[in-house]
Amino acid sequence: MIGHLTKGTAVRISTRQTSLSEEIECFLHWKSCQKCRDILWQSRKIAGFTIDSKISSSRAFAITGSRNQVFQVVCADRQVLSVSLIENDFEYIKRVIESKGVKIYDSEIPETAQHLSDGLENYFARGTPLRYTEVSTMLFPSSFCLNVLYWTWLIPFGKVVTYGDIAVWLKKPAAARAVGGALRRNPIPIIIPCHRVIGSEGNLTGFAGGLDLKRRLLEIEGSASHAIF
Repeated sequence: MIGHLTKGTAVRISTRQTSLSEEIECFLHWKSCQKCRDILWQSRKIAGFTIDSKISSSRAFAITGSRNQVFQVVCADRQVLSVSLIENDFEYIKRVIESKGVKIYDSEIPETAQHLSDGLENYFARGTPLRYTEVSTMLFPSSFCLNVLYWTWLIPFGKVVTYGDIAVWLKKPAAARAVGGALRRNPIPIIIPCHRVIGSEGNLTGFAGGLDLKRRLLEIEGSASHAIF
């Protein structure tokens, strides 16, 4: 059993620089340890979770899954800006991103983005955990949503939590419903794993891609047994 997190470990967790086994071991401790959550909270800005986070490039690329046509990803270098799970969402998201001065290309993606394309393909085809992914907060709608999504970002592959858990981590225990509203506005589903958040009784509730996809994602990750379908 691990002790309290150090600042260095918190940074490595927030920036996905741990092994999955270490991430899970730490999660099993910090999810019920306020002291460790305070240390994690201090590391969120290092992971880029600020409302004015800058993107690494003014050029972005669109990636479509070839084996599983359920996602359309926009990324700038290694940063993910958005994941569209509904067929008609992409054109709207593209207009919003380009209105912020970022041009989106759908030509062959650069090597810097290929790791994400391969990672998503392996995730859907083989259940391989997605690791070492960077995100941009460009499309996050509010600071509250950003804070909700930071804690969601830290939920490891194969684990689930409740909306109430995240409300407690935010030190707003009565805000479970507001947490659900923020997660419905997650611009980067799958990468920021809002599908790993379930109801207090283990029931599946709202998800941008629909409950069938949420169920599928939990099955891919081997955590379906924790949820009521």
